[in-house]
Amino acid sequence: MRSRTKVVGAAAAAAAMVFTLTVPTGVSSAITGMGDCGPGTGYLEVWYRNGDPWVKHLCWANAGRIPFTTHEWIDRIKTGNNNVIYQDRNGAPPIRIGRWQDRSFPNHPPHVEYIAIE
Repeated sequence: MRSRTKVVGAAAAAAAMVFTLTVPTGVSSAITGMGDCGPGTGYLEVWYRNGDPWVKHLCWANAGRIPFTTHEWIDRIKTGNNNVIYQDRNGAPPIRIGRWQDRSFPNHPPHVEYIAIE
């Protein structure tokens, strides 16, 4: 009887530990648009356009996702101190880009659905 109680107790303790390690605590961070894209900031920088000839240059920090409309095309992604994923609207699997990468798309800019900082 005692050994069965110990086994059940050990199983319950193990389940509690797994729950504690795998379930989020409710603390989340939200992606933040940054006003200054200065050199050395480590922010995610994106150059994009939406059909007009003017390229927009914006920066973001913190984990999260930036949605893009169906009219926006990416010209350049500079990841800074961030691991980044982008999803092209062509149905290909999401593409990961590591930290401190600078990718330009001069001939075939991706038609991106979203860019996410991990």
